[in-house]
Amino acid sequence: MKENDYTSQQLRDALEAAYKHIEKAKLITWEAISCGQDELEWSGEISLDERRIDAQAEFTGKVLIITVNDVLPRKRTDISGSLLRGYWLRNITEAVRKLNGPVHFERALCGITVYGPRDVGWDVDNRAISYIINALRAANVIPGDEWDKLSLLLMGGLDKENPRTEIRLVKYSDDAIRSLFSGKGK
Repeated sequence: MKENDYTSQQLRDALEAAYKHIEKAKLITWEAISCGQDELEWSGEISLDERRIDAQAEFTGKVLIITVNDVLPRKRTDISGSLLRGYWLRNITEAVRKLNGPVHFERALCGITVYGPRDVGWDVDNRAISYIINALRAANVIPGDEWDKLSLLLMGGLDKENPRTEIRLVKYSDDAIRSLFSGKGK
């Protein structure tokens, strides 16, 4: 075996280690840029609209749609949780802040769709949805994350060209939820 010959497991391990380093460097760079933008905005050198973020939001009058240009990570990762939390919190709150006016739901149904670049299975209960929920609270989109304030739906999808996470919120409706779970919804 030559010095540069790797087993497939060694190659996977090396690629995973490289990915983790690159992702951490991305998050540290993003945090530095974000802090710099804070200072520039506070000093009046840039406006809110000139800030660069990895998310967009739109409100149709009924549906709030937030798209984060990243795949929602797993709950457990070797990448710093504070870096990941900060990335998701700031992108979501900044996107909502850029809307023309405040958007608030006293009671909301939230659908999250994670579009990954590869067709691999993943467990819905292993995604870090708390990053999204906490960001929605921080942006004052929802008053809290208690059961009587927020209901969740988590889905997955495939998009090799544009991996992302889409968050959609609508006013919670007992009728819509009942029809969904009663078997009578047609």
